[in-house]
Amino acid sequence: MNLKLLRYKPLFLINARMSDRSFSRYSKIKALARRMFSKFTAIACGGEFDAKRFLALGANPEKLSVTGNIKFDSRPDKILTQEEKTALKLEMGFPVNALVLLGSSTWEGEEKMLADFALKLSRENPGLNLRLLIVPRHAERRAAVRESLAALGAGFHFRSESKKSPREVLVYVADTTGELATLTQAADFAFIGKSMPPNVGGQSPLDCAAAAVAMVYGPNMTNFRQMCKSLEECEAAVKTQNPQEALSSLRKIAEDSALRAKLSKNAKTWHSANLGASQRSFDIIDSALRQLENPEK
Repeated sequence: MNLKLLRYKPLFLINARMSDRSFSRYSKIKALARRMFSKFTAIACGGEFDAKRFLALGANPEKLSVTGNIKFDSRPDKILTQEEKTALKLEMGFPVNALVLLGSSTWEGEEKMLADFALKLSRENPGLNLRLLIVPRHAERRAAVRESLAALGAGFHFRSESKKSPREVLVYVADTTGELATLTQAADFAFIGKSMPPNVGGQSPLDCAAAAVAMVYGPNMTNFRQMCKSLEECEAAVKTQNPQEALSSLRKIAEDSALRAKLSKNAKTWHSANLGASQRSFDIIDSALRQLENPEK
């Protein structure tokens, strides 16, 4: 960051977070970090964990506040009605009464894990009518995903070929961009991607929480550590340590409608309780600007 740019005020750091890597690097140059952070008019952190890290690096506590994560306030382009959710299922080649498992922003290895699971459970418990919706994090991986699905011998369709599946399938791959929030609304439960070794960091659980979708993830959700801790404390998500645990949890959720409903309800309640960060951030900016215009007030 160019320190010369920081001398011009007002300057705000909104939705501030401090990753493990950044904290480690700044910790080696604390004097410079303290000088840099002192240039900000206000720092609005996404959570207490991040706020503690900024303070540890020398940020002024009088300029620092916790407003929450503004990503909670984002909304999908369209909130689907029940009729529209049904239409979306049919478009994907799923039966109306299908139980839909979502692979949310999956990475390498996770698609095969979920497809193996879906094929096995659909054979062992056909009454569930289980179907798998995969939304890879990177659409350009479609060839690798196709190869892993073809090896299973299960019916599948890729959204990039046509939105409407020409036949009923077990797996629908949404290898497109910008549709996750909408597609999530058709799911009943989900696995959050980039969370299972060797992948690290995790993908956001917010779309699932906003859509009241029960969720499971692996141990590597470090990019959303505090968010996931809060979800788990509210019994709104299930953290697992390995693929076996993840698949066992997904099976329990698939076969236990009461458990699925509980996780779903808790996820929605958790999400609703965390709304408002955008307004709180705006209020901080507005107050600071007014103070700069009228320093005597």
